Amino acid sequence: MKRLPECSYIGFLVLLFIASYFLKPLMPIDETRYMSVAWEMFLQKNYFVLSLNFEPYHHKPPFLFWMINLMWNIFGVSRWAGLIPIFVASLSVTLLTKKLAEILLPDRENITKLIPWLMMGSVPFLIYSTLVMFDMMLTVCVLLTLVLFLSYAWNGKLFLPLLAGLCMGAGVLVKGPVMYLYILWPLLLYPFWRAEGHAATAPKFYLSVFLAVCVSSIPVLLWLAPTLRQTDGDFAFWLLWKQTTGRITGNFSSSHARPVFYYFTIMPVLFLPWALYPRLYKNIKSIDIHAWPFKFLAAATIPVFISFSLIVGKQPHYLLPLLPSAIILVAYTMEAVNLQKVRNAALWMLVLTISLLIGASQTLFRNFHLETLAPIYQENSDRDWAFVHKYQGELGFVARVEKHIDSIDLKDLPEWFKNHPDGFAFVRYGPDNDLEAYEEVMSIPYRGKDMGVFKKSGKI
Repeated sequence: MKRLPECSYIGFLVLLFIASYFLKPLMPIDETRYMSVAWEMFLQKNYFVLSLNFEPYHHKPPFLFWMINLMWNIFGVSRWAGLIPIFVASLSVTLLTKKLAEILLPDRENITKLIPWLMMGSVPFLIYSTLVMFDMMLTVCVLLTLVLFLSYAWNGKLFLPLLAGLCMGAGVLVKGPVMYLYILWPLLLYPFWRAEGHAATAPKFYLSVFLAVCVSSIPVLLWLAPTLRQTDGDFAFWLLWKQTTGRITGNFSSSHARPVFYYFTIMPVLFLPWALYPRLYKNIKSIDIHAWPFKFLAAATIPVFISFSLIVGKQPHYLLPLLPSAIILVAYTMEAVNLQKVRNAALWMLVLTISLLIGASQTLFRNFHLETLAPIYQENSDRDWAFVHKYQGELGFVARVEKHIDSIDLKDLPEWFKNHPDGFAFVRYGPDNDLEAYEEVMSIPYRGKDMGVFKKSGKI
């Protein structure tokens, strides 16, 4: 491969997003749900109280949806415009990881040159960088906070913790109080990793952390105050307490409860494909675990990793904010590797990813194209609609739904059609479900079963 300019990793990311846009549909149920929440925000012009299926949605804060709506107000409602904040977040993670490495290892120029390509070629980045989810944006807030506090440790300028507090608050608005778990461990362990040249003493540093936490509440309260005025106490209880404690204990329907060792089984993925590179193992012994940069990386990862392992609710992407630390460690061990070799490896990973997307577009992804159903809904949007089984906004954005869809069980479908004789129903069904009493308008393969649009027939 020809030699590439240093900033060509931006083109790498553009190609990845273009391939994802054209080859992969919005994936149910997460991407379709989040785009539907953003769509309802755009439709109702309510930027404080989120809704899903036109009912209050208390599972996530609003920042991602604000950013999507900002793009839609500029470029119009479309999937590609909604992906712009995701692209910016993914690029920012790459640039901020490079900045963090420059602060930690200022005299190792080759390391900082390797980092963008190591990040772009890493398996977690290739998987999550194009998805409409919260974790890349959360990682941006985590990195900004760490970079600002590291700068403060060196020069002691008070405005840096204030800015860091705003970044903390933004992180809370991205994904909730979990932002503090990623940040407070490395900050509270300052005496452990403090370098000899750091200007901030431990008491002064802790005071700045307290100040930053206080400042972080400002953007959160600016959203919460009008939100709670528009909702009842039950909404506030779910938003501020129930789901947070539910995810910790697993006592929550969407907590994704998994065993304590779960993250240990998937942790190696953070280092792929670079863990397959022999040079990494040859140089791993060169890491000086007593040097302050590596103490800092340890403080920013190990206690966070253990904390998430002890929390019952687990998902692979919860570890994504730990990826920058993993990439910096990889870059350190691969410092002597020729930059062009790393670039070539990253480009081959891009080729592999696009090849897998092409293959999936002809096989797996054919079971997720809900937009095929959109024209039928739009032609009959004035009718009443039901969704058999739990509706999670799968069709809200895809079909530009503008009113509530009833979520019902299959056994209740006859009664629903009795009360809505001119209505239509989306039904996800398998071979064991008897739907002969209804008239099928259209059906598509969907998530191992079928998704059909049905209406009342004369047999009911």
